[in-house]
Amino acid sequence: MKNITYKGNNIKLENEQLYFNGVSVPVRQLKGYTYKLNKTCISADGNAPGLYGFIVECIELNFMLVFVDQIIEHMKKLTAAA
Repeated sequence: MKNITYKGNNIKLENEQLYFNGVSVPVRQLKGYTYKLNKTCISADGNAPGLYGFIVECIELNFMLVFVDQIIEHMKKLTAAA
């Protein structure tokens, strides 16, 4: 289990599944794209582990955080109904 907190939000990778504040986020495989925000899911190269790795790398390097903020806002929308 991997876990990171960013701006008060908990992002966790467990058993190849991404969780945002304790709620599962649908992530689909999409070769060749770091990530793509879709209406009902997020697509990413490397599936959930690939997306998680991108988020962690951006936070640790303090680089491209605007992309992390966009992903977090989309994860909030996707998990709001849960």
